[in-house]
Amino acid sequence: MPGPPLLTTEQVREYLAEAFPTRTFAVTEFQHGWVCRPEPTPEQTATGQALGLTSYVLNKQTGTVTVHGSLHPMTIGQNYDRAIETGQPIQGRQIYPKRHRATFHRTDENATTITYQVTVTSLENPTQPPQTYPLTFDKQTLKRTHRGPMDSLVISKAKWLSRPDQNWPMDGTIED
Repeated sequence: MPGPPLLTTEQVREYLAEAFPTRTFAVTEFQHGWVCRPEPTPEQTATGQALGLTSYVLNKQTGTVTVHGSLHPMTIGQNYDRAIETGQPIQGRQIYPKRHRATFHRTDENATTITYQVTVTSLENPTQPPQTYPLTFDKQTLKRTHRGPMDSLVISKAKWLSRPDQNWPMDGTIED
């Protein structure tokens, strides 16, 4: 449910601090929103990683944040405005507020594959019944045998969680 319009730089910075508590942003206003670019850390600047950082767009009316490429902020703003004014889909993927939560629990594992029981719940519509399904994939190739709504994110999270000790996690949660 949308909150009040985000019309000032101060409102935008407060909202972004809630959504991304560890980041600070440079913000550029355009007609329907704000292009928000993460300010690089000193380490990113020192190692040359400050170039090509992702940009976010914060919709002034809805508070929805979408992720976009590293185009110039004015280009991103113009493309966003054009999409809204012509009724076209926004080209970025929504990252805030989160829309879904997937929990996963390992039910089977062998030398080559792993199976998780995945439950996806809607954060936008909590009364909607959750979807539950098995997700089996190859541990090396990450190729899956079925398709579910958050498979790629679940596989990525499980792989990431397995890195410290090379053991696949028993449980996990991820939101998108």
